[in-house]
Amino acid sequence: MPDENSERALSPAMESPLGTLDPDGDAVLLITGPASGRFLVSSKVLILASPVFARLFTSGSREGNQMKNSTRPTITLPEDSPGAMRTIPQALYYQGSEERDSLGARHLAVIAVHCDKYDCNSAFRPWIVNWLATFSRIETPEDHGYLLLAAYLF
Repeated sequence: MPDENSERALSPAMESPLGTLDPDGDAVLLITGPASGRFLVSSKVLILASPVFARLFTSGSREGNQMKNSTRPTITLPEDSPGAMRTIPQALYYQGSEERDSLGARHLAVIAVHCDKYDCNSAFRPWIVNWLATFSRIETPEDHGYLLLAAYLF
């Protein structure tokens, strides 16, 4: 049973508005931590894009058992960035192209870290080529480092 502190830590994220990335979604991704978010997604799309999500959503795992036993389970991702976890499904669903076409260097690096974590780089090849080829806004010296990290991970 969760202790009182862990319930308090989750409550702000649980209260954040539900971002509907797929109106027919069958799972909710709950991002907790300093920044939080909740996103309604299709487990099938994530499974097709990522072997990590495939293992996460299949029976045998705690999350997979939730999928079988709940109409819309909440999958908690405590270490993830809400921005990246919004952009990744949006790209997989071909949504939000205006936002994706103008990614900053830091956000691109965070997306690269998450794509690497969830092993979905191959699903992002068309986006990666476009993002890196059209990137022209280097605003700080740190942007060079972010772009190098993104290029390396992608």
